[in-house]
Amino acid sequence: MGYLDNSGLSYLWGKIKTALGGKQDKESSVSVPGSGALSMSETLGSGPYTIEFTEEAGSGESSGESFAIGDVRLTTKTELGENWVLANGTIISAEDYPKYVEEFPFKFRTSYKENLFGETSGPSGNSVLQYINGNYICVFQNKIYYASSPDANWTESVIIPAGSSGTINDFLFANGYYVAASQFYDSDHWVSRVWYASDLNGPWSAVDVHQSTGTGSYGRSVQYINGQFVLMTSETVNSVAKYYFYTAQSPDGAWAAIPMDFIPRVWRIVYAEGKYVLCVMQQDENSTWHVGLKYASSLNGPWEYQDVCERKNSYSPNLFTYLNGKYLIFQKYVETAASYNAILFSDSIGGEWTFSELSLRDGTISAVVYEGGMYYAAFCGFKTVSSSTTYYLGCVFSEDLQNWEIGYITSLAGAVSSCGLLVHDYFLICSAQPNASPVNNGIRYYDMRFRKLPTINIAGVNTFIKVG
Repeated sequence: MGYLDNSGLSYLWGKIKTALGGKQDKESSVSVPGSGALSMSETLGSGPYTIEFTEEAGSGESSGESFAIGDVRLTTKTELGENWVLANGTIISAEDYPKYVEEFPFKFRTSYKENLFGETSGPSGNSVLQYINGNYICVFQNKIYYASSPDANWTESVIIPAGSSGTINDFLFANGYYVAASQFYDSDHWVSRVWYASDLNGPWSAVDVHQSTGTGSYGRSVQYINGQFVLMTSETVNSVAKYYFYTAQSPDGAWAAIPMDFIPRVWRIVYAEGKYVLCVMQQDENSTWHVGLKYASSLNGPWEYQDVCERKNSYSPNLFTYLNGKYLIFQKYVETAASYNAILFSDSIGGEWTFSELSLRDGTISAVVYEGGMYYAAFCGFKTVSSSTTYYLGCVFSEDLQNWEIGYITSLAGAVSSCGLLVHDYFLICSAQPNASPVNNGIRYYDMRFRKLPTINIAGVNTFIKVG
């Protein structure tokens, strides 16, 4: 059984009719020379359409007809030569059959797999997914799991010792070190603590970068920019939030503090066009909030401000990055009690900014990549109706950042989705199931290789497609 949207159906139907000698849509049974009779049933409506084929007995000998790329051949033979591929719902390699891929439409799959770790505590803080040195790395609170493939056995490495009050918020590999930024409560005070090791299995060492006299000290993000580690941290003292940069040549070295006199809205810094750039929200003289950028040639400033747009309704930037020569600001907003997602993008800090709505509800964009001429954005989220919460995972994609399609969307009851990662043919979700006993935390993942490989949406035995 296969599934096609309207455009896929129209294309495939024309190819099938050509292969079957131009038979009409309404015929329920057709004869194919040398291939026996083919019974056909179809349901038509607004879509998606379902087409089912059942082949009856036949000789399977070729009658010498001429076929074009994409034409369908039904036969009882098991092999028709290198220019034909036995379909039966299998995947065809785009590299092996580039002409065929160009001509045949394909869509995203919707199924996912999971690899759960059975943890007793769920994602907290900024749960992290990374792909580093050939390993997928998943951060859950105080430890990491890593594996060379999502469906492999994941190895556990404890970073923050059990019994301690601390949460990892960011993770990277640079300059020979695996480095984790964390918030940590040490006896009677909060610290921003950096953990580091030269191997994923440790041993892990720690250095306290910032100690707060207030109610918290959060190591929000750590990056490696221009030959130095950059930690962004914050604290709250007497209900006032303060933010700092700390820099070091090595995680085990001296960290120098650089206070900020403004509050970033998205905690990760972007370095592009020779500038350090942060996404912020700022009020004007009329107390109207604006989304904008703070940028400087040095982390020490001076910082300049570039307005992007006036905040409307409850716009809230949640992801800021620089990708494929463009600045991207993803934000979520609410109108008439419904939540939506939108993107603002520009080729330069002071350039013209374009607004595009994703028409995506009940989710927040958590990651975006650019690959093969396409932008792919992962989203996670939830919606609560009458005390019942449904969680959503999915991916949207676009060629131009203005016209977005939903690649897939999956709803899960009782599964907290904390972050997504799209890399190396897999899209992964770091998630927990609070309604299960014990709580099952782990990875849910989609095989994304079909982005390059079209699915042959034809059911039945010995169905061949012309590919060369």
